[in-house]
Amino acid sequence: MYICMTTTQTLTAEQIKKAAANLAAPGSRKALVHDLWQVAAPLDMDLDTFKSWLIEQHEAGTLELSRWDLRGTDPVVQASEIVYRGLAIFHQVSR
Repeated sequence: MYICMTTTQTLTAEQIKKAAANLAAPGSRKALVHDLWQVAAPLDMDLDTFKSWLIEQHEAGTLELSRWDLRGTDPVVQASEIVYRGLAIFHQVSR
């Protein structure tokens, strides 16, 4: 699954929330940042740029970031980590 866009379009919070809904486990409302970035990869956005974009959307109130409680050593969870203002750590997007 990829987010379908032309090169002239910009990524929207609604597209990410829809992708999160498709990627979330049954009964869950959240998808990991790294998994969502891979869906958005055709947009030529590196992971750090994608994380910055997510923070901007979170601050604007267009989507919600949350913490993955079972961090452990899973490389996908570690790659999803966003440190926000040195105070909060986010790993996932709620749909």
